[in-house]
Amino acid sequence: MTDYSQRLQRQLLDSMYKQIPSSVAAHIVLALLVSTVFYIGGSEGAVWWLSLVIAIMICRIALYRYYLSNHQSVKLSIFKRVHFTSIFATALAWGIAPWLYFGDINNVDYKVFFGFVMAGLTSGAVTTLSADRKTFLSFEIIMLGSMTIWFFSGSSTIEKVMGIMSIIYFLFLFSSSKQIHATLYKTFSLQDDNLRTKMQLDANKRRVDLLFDNVPAGIFFYDSNLIIKDVNEAFAKLLNVNREQLLGLDMKTLHDQRIVPALKQPLGSKQLRQGHYEGKYRSTLSGVEIDVRATTTPLIDKTGNRIGAIGVVENIQKEMEQKQTIAAFAQFYIENPNPVFQVSCPNAEIAVENSPAKLLRTSLTVEQWESLQYEICHSPKDHIEIHNAQKYYHFDIVRLTENRVNLYGRDITEERKAKQRADYLAYYDELTDLPRRELFFEHVKVAMKRSARHGYFNAIMFLDLDNFKQINDTMGHDTGDELLVQLALRLKNAVRDNDVISRFGGDEFVLLLEDLSNDRAKAAVHAKNIADKIQMHLLLPFPIASRSLHFSASIGITLFEKEQNVYDLLKEADVAMYEAKKSGKNNTKLYDSSLEAKISEQSKIMQDLHLAIERKELMLYYQT
Repeated sequence: MTDYSQRLQRQLLDSMYKQIPSSVAAHIVLALLVSTVFYIGGSEGAVWWLSLVIAIMICRIALYRYYLSNHQSVKLSIFKRVHFTSIFATALAWGIAPWLYFGDINNVDYKVFFGFVMAGLTSGAVTTLSADRKTFLSFEIIMLGSMTIWFFSGSSTIEKVMGIMSIIYFLFLFSSSKQIHATLYKTFSLQDDNLRTKMQLDANKRRVDLLFDNVPAGIFFYDSNLIIKDVNEAFAKLLNVNREQLLGLDMKTLHDQRIVPALKQPLGSKQLRQGHYEGKYRSTLSGVEIDVRATTTPLIDKTGNRIGAIGVVENIQKEMEQKQTIAAFAQFYIENPNPVFQVSCPNAEIAVENSPAKLLRTSLTVEQWESLQYEICHSPKDHIEIHNAQKYYHFDIVRLTENRVNLYGRDITEERKAKQRADYLAYYDELTDLPRRELFFEHVKVAMKRSARHGYFNAIMFLDLDNFKQINDTMGHDTGDELLVQLALRLKNAVRDNDVISRFGGDEFVLLLEDLSNDRAKAAVHAKNIADKIQMHLLLPFPIASRSLHFSASIGITLFEKEQNVYDLLKEADVAMYEAKKSGKNNTKLYDSSLEAKISEQSKIMQDLHLAIERKELMLYYQT
């Protein structure tokens, strides 16, 4: 179903639902009247029948209220079927009344009375149900069919005549309903067409207003007497005045008359001609002087009469300045030692280039030059960078016009190298070229995730040189730095290719040993073997400044197999390393929880001793 057909069906259904309250009221009133008459006449089923009708009417009212709240969210076909069902139930309640509830009264007067009530209800349905032919016919056939059969079942002449009249009445209602349905359909169609036409006109007007108010050029309308009738905001802004000040302005009284001939041109000639002006103009109201380009065009009404003109004004001050800039550019580019281009777009043809620019351009590959052409003419960027061999160039893009672009270049090779060096030093130690702490942490996190998946143990190894401070103090920092450089090389030779070595500062080195074993005991042995290999490499003398120096290191190791806090692991390795130093240096210790408890106890004793000294709680009993 198309949107148009859907809207018509919705309107037809709306018309039926809107009639529900009045229809329900009519049914209840007439049902009360009928049940009262028949009850007085001796029908015992009248009360039960009235209850049935009222129950159905309550359901119809509930359906009506639900439709008002949910008609936009529930499918149209569902509401249509439910409405049909409610009408069918209503017709059935009235249609079965003569047979199930009033059949014990065989009085012609009562039948005629009931027939008139049924006629009233069916005639009312012509206006309330004709929007849907199926619903209307179902209602009429059940109501009038039942009544007609009831009349023909009687033996009197009046009943036979009433039966015949019921058939004629049905045909009359059928014809009337058909005409009303066609009228409703046509009416709603016309309403929808009118609504869509109005919406289209409103949309067109909004687009015109939007264009008028937001076009970057100044636009003004004036009549044949040069009186301004309307202007857009751009025109008012161009002249630096309020829009209201311009409305009704007589342009024959302008102080600057240079533009007036262009204003009169579309009004005075028998032929439809445009007026043109380009040059300086000083505003009468604000006194501002600008470079403008004005074009005026005649306005013609429906009868072909000239009623005024429309003017379009552009501020060309920047364009004039750009022309002056272009003139000065030719001299500038010749004397500039940096590459300078002027490019004509959209084809990126070289309009002007100096010697450094030509040298650079001819050294580029075809792919590089095509990419550069696209960036210049089709990208909104205001700068680009070019990498040519060992050189880096930065170009500022200045768009003079839509089709004219200047490029001012400078050599940024040293800047780029300095930045690259700074980026490198953010993650790597300048002295040893080993990863810094931040990069080491990232390696550890990756190793944790891999270990969690595959179940392998990893290790963190904390290494600290023994007596390194003495070297710095006695032989100088240069010697200490050379020692650290050689130590870094020996560590690389001692560990596996996939292990990570990091310098945390001073003589502290931290190593990540990955994928040792899926068995903790074997992983510990493997880590200890690597530590022993490192210790063997350190036993060899370090040749520094024509001397052979000997050093040892204390190493602490901790194992992990899942994601843990990195700082906690470093603390564990550090605790193990300090235990190795206490054990005589040149030693390796594997962390276990007892080490931390032991160190914590020693730390507590030291704190208690310091506190006892502060409180003067110590007493000397013996001194030699």
